[in-house]
Amino acid sequence: MLLQRQGNISGARDILQRGILRNCSDLTRLYHAWGLLELKAGSPSQAASVFSRGIELGLCGQREVESGVDFLLHSLGMLHLDGKQFQEAHKVFTTGVSLFPRHSQMLLGLALAAMRLGHHSQVG
Repeated sequence: MLLQRQGNISGARDILQRGILRNCSDLTRLYHAWGLLELKAGSPSQAASVFSRGIELGLCGQREVESGVDFLLHSLGMLHLDGKQFQEAHKVFTTGVSLFPRHSQMLLGLALAAMRLGHHSQVG
């Protein structure tokens, strides 16, 4: 994050990617930081791709959903909402609510996506 604040986006990206390649602990949080970095760099499609890869990784565990998947799902859903991709946002938030049924941000995101799609009966 220091490199990012200094404007060295490629250096920050390189460090995050090295951490992922070395299979550091808490990989989902590294993917989340990388996705946010891409957003700040003005690459929303790259950010969506990074968030999606982190979600896939976090959901493939044999035991349970990895920590940090909720952050990735929320960020990806909001990215879709901001980009007026309401159907995609609805899918992401539906997945989020199925995994985290009491997660207030996920519930709000799902309600916002449903409203944008005109599914007012699903809100509430």
